[in-house]
Amino acid sequence: MTELKTVGKSIERVDIKAKVLGTAVYAADIKMPGMLHGKIVRCFEHAHARVKHLDLAAAAAVPGVVKVLGPKDVTSKTYNQSVIDLMASKTEGAMLGDIEEQHIFTEHVKFWGDGIAGIIAVSEEIAERAAKLVKVEYEPLPVYITPEESGHPDAEQFTPHKPGNRAFQLPEEMFPGNALGWGDVDKAFEEADLVIEDTFYTPKQKQCQMEPNSYVALYDDNNRLNCWTSGQMPKLVHEKIARLFDLPMSRVTINQTVVGGGFGARLGMVLEPEICAMALAVPGRPVKIQQPREEDWLTSPSRHPARYWMKIGFKKDGTPLAVDAKSVNFKGGYYLDGSALASTTGFWLQGMYKFENLRYKGESYFTNQPVCGAFRGYGNPQTNFVLEQMIERACTQLNLDPLEWRRKWHKETGDMSWLNATPYTSCALNECLDRGAEAIGWAEKRKKYANQTGTKRRGIGVAVGNHTSGAFPMILEHTTCTVRLNEDASATVLVACSDMGQGAHTSLTQIAAETLGWPIEDVR
Repeated sequence: MTELKTVGKSIERVDIKAKVLGTAVYAADIKMPGMLHGKIVRCFEHAHARVKHLDLAAAAAVPGVVKVLGPKDVTSKTYNQSVIDLMASKTEGAMLGDIEEQHIFTEHVKFWGDGIAGIIAVSEEIAERAAKLVKVEYEPLPVYITPEESGHPDAEQFTPHKPGNRAFQLPEEMFPGNALGWGDVDKAFEEADLVIEDTFYTPKQKQCQMEPNSYVALYDDNNRLNCWTSGQMPKLVHEKIARLFDLPMSRVTINQTVVGGGFGARLGMVLEPEICAMALAVPGRPVKIQQPREEDWLTSPSRHPARYWMKIGFKKDGTPLAVDAKSVNFKGGYYLDGSALASTTGFWLQGMYKFENLRYKGESYFTNQPVCGAFRGYGNPQTNFVLEQMIERACTQLNLDPLEWRRKWHKETGDMSWLNATPYTSCALNECLDRGAEAIGWAEKRKKYANQTGTKRRGIGVAVGNHTSGAFPMILEHTTCTVRLNEDASATVLVACSDMGQGAHTSLTQIAAETLGWPIEDVR
């Protein structure tokens, strides 16, 4: 095999110099002549309410305020700030029940901090001052924090599209009985020598990426809408913004700036609809929104809080017979990728161990909390947290070495992956477990800690997990790449891949240089 010259080698990252010197341009760094500043007026009085009357007159009268915008001053079309719906087919989206129910400025506040109006001013300070002068009369509504509260028959409805406030359950058309899995779970439990079950709760978590979301937008003299954003999926945002404002895609440009970390907080839109609505309201003037950290936490998606129930059954020798599980996600005030998390939580459950029978049900309910969506692992950490604890308990009760149990019963080369979509083509988990066990002294410490007494004890544990690099078969990923060969014997690579700090652009540069057979210095 020919030795690779560039791929696999440690090189200087292509973007590192600009970041170290502070010359990398983030969205907040953008400055343009005549730039205005936007501010979202948010409801900090209630977590659930209807806007009965909105008075923007005092805010509009502040010197330096250029424009004030209420719900009726922007498009009445609704949207979904997630982009997951664009990744699946229309048929799949219809079966999953994906909806678009968000307004740019709402008259139905669904969480503390929901946006109800916008201010455009010559400075950020003036916009902030004007926002405090907006007068609002609210009709307070009951606040629902849990699925049980929002799912009550008498609860106020979040949207007519989802009766009973259940945002999602696995659809019967795709998963008979609203459950995914295989085998006869109930019969397997009857035959099991050990059956254990428990409930778990995983909390809401925030990514707290280094860079809060910031935006600039300009509706220019050529009637083109330009948006500069730190979002991680500019192409899908491009399609959503064009559709929301009834513009041809050729008249909308989404420019991705340098991104200061994502971790799910930028998977889709955050304030792109608001900043574009502001730009359309002041043609020819660029508008910037810099979100303070507190507002970034409210508007970008967080990890879903969720309750999990799991039941697993084994033979005395540790043979895994069945797993039965259900998750109920606290969706937050809006749908976003409501179908995805409750689904993937079950998908991950299928991918790790050789359970002969499996059943999973997943649901999501609206709650009066800020929006929830993607966060590293997309439902996998929660599933793994629950499953691995249950495996540990079973091994303890069966007097089995938990490391050896995992060595024996994890899926391996040839076994089917999640949704039985494709077989695993490689697996080195046993080698990984061996090296890890040796590194931490697994055998010695297991023996040493075996017979402890008292209230304070030492222990040693092991957990494993798997993850995917794609979403097949639910989503068929695809991309395009253009390599331009320049007159000076250099190459320019144009590729739709976001670098959120993980070094993707460096890796792609290495691949292009290797393929062309050129020095990496000549590839950009």
